[in-house]
Amino acid sequence: MNKFHLLEFTLSELEEYFSHHHQPPYRARQVFGWVFHQTTFDFQLMSNLPQKIRHQLTQEMTVMAGSEVIRQKAHDGTLKLLLQFENPQSTSPHQVETVLIPEQKRHTACLSTQFGCPIKCTFCATGQGPFLGNLTTGQIIEQALRLQKILNGQGQRLSHIVFMGMGEPFLNYEATLKAIRILHAPWGLGISARRITLSTVGLPAAIRRLASEELPVNLAISLHSPWQEKREKIIPLAVKYPLKAILEAAHYYFQKTGREVTLEYLMLPEFNLSPA
Repeated sequence: MNKFHLLEFTLSELEEYFSHHHQPPYRARQVFGWVFHQTTFDFQLMSNLPQKIRHQLTQEMTVMAGSEVIRQKAHDGTLKLLLQFENPQSTSPHQVETVLIPEQKRHTACLSTQFGCPIKCTFCATGQGPFLGNLTTGQIIEQALRLQKILNGQGQRLSHIVFMGMGEPFLNYEATLKAIRILHAPWGLGISARRITLSTVGLPAAIRRLASEELPVNLAISLHSPWQEKREKIIPLAVKYPLKAILEAAHYYFQKTGREVTLEYLMLPEFNLSPA
């Protein structure tokens, strides 16, 4: 029997699940309290739930659907996890990376949204490998929860989320936006929208769509060159999306949300780096 991945559920969806099983909807908040606020992933340890419900959840759901393959820690404290998930678009599991970046007063989770990346930027290691499909909402959220579980052992909380891992978030729009709403929700991780950043190579229609979501997250655009012709050499998708259209969409995003847009510029020797 395939189990439901609990992290795919919003609060209202989990309330509906409990109502369908003739249980009061408030059970949903109790479960999410354990999962998101205490990072308790074993239903049997959720002591304010009746044993019957704990057994039912154990039979029908899982919280952690993936597995940790490798954990690496750098000298500056940055922590990288290699996680393995079932791939909905494949018959075999695939791997993604997620990173915890500690700073003095903040702990940032860098999340992936796809198995590989179809953009194929020439300077990006992910783009040189195969693209194997999209992550689900639950798989995106699980990355953040695994990092929060680690921080709990240090008495710390995640303070920021950046979608700058593997993949182009806008090419997995629905799953990414649902994940953002859950991570932002008070019954979820409760991360302020102003502390969530979505990075994109620049898909104008998706930028405009995000502006209408009433979710003022930070937007960062991977620019890397102010010249269209040069940009096309390192970002193949740039052929389809002129800089003018991207910048117009960015201006629209600022007008709608009041959030300034960050332009990301990777300095590449002999390409976009020269004396002033």
